[in-house]
Amino acid sequence: MSSGCVTPATCRGRGGGPSCWRTDLRHHHRAEDTVLFPALAPRQPGAAVTTAAMEHQHLELDAALAGLSDDLATAGAARRLVERHLGAEEQLVLPMWLASFTADEHDRFAGTLRRATPLRDAGLMIAWLLDTAPDGAVDVAWEQVPPALRAVHRVWWRRRYQRRFGNLDERPAVAGLPGLAVAA
Repeated sequence: MSSGCVTPATCRGRGGGPSCWRTDLRHHHRAEDTVLFPALAPRQPGAAVTTAAMEHQHLELDAALAGLSDDLATAGAARRLVERHLGAEEQLVLPMWLASFTADEHDRFAGTLRRATPLRDAGLMIAWLLDTAPDGAVDVAWEQVPPALRAVHRVWWRRRYQRRFGNLDERPAVAGLPGLAVAA
C-alpha cells in the first residue's frame, strides 16, 4: 500500500522536491481507486465504507499536494496527511487485502499495478523507487522491474532522472545496477 516514499525530503538535494512526491502519490491513489478498491469490493462487502473513506482522503491529499510550493518547508501539513492516510491504509485496507487474495492473485495484482502506470511516467517511478528504496531493499525493488524496462532504465531513464532531479547521492554501487547506488 505504501508508495516508494512518504515524504518529499527524500527528493531534497535532487531538486525533485514536491514534484517527485506528487507524481508518486498521484499514481498510488489512481491505482488504489481503479484497481485495488474495485477488486476488494466483491470479496469484502464491508470494504465499501473503508474504501470510500480512503478515496475521500485521496481527494484531500491531492488538494494538499497541489498547493505545495517547491519550498519543502511548506510540506509539513501535506506530510502529516500522507502519514495519517498510509497508517489508515495499513490498519484498515492491508489486512482486508491480504485476507482476500491468494499469492497468485497478489502477483497478478502487482502486474496490473505496473501496467496502470503510464509509460511516460514509468521512468520517473522506477528511478525514484530505486533511488529512495531503503537499505537492503534495492535488489528486491530491482527484481520487480521487468527486464525490458531495466534496459531502458540503464540507458535512458536514469540519466533523465538525474538531469531533472540531480545526481544520485554518492553511495556504493549495487551489484547488477551499473552506477546505481543504494539509498541511504
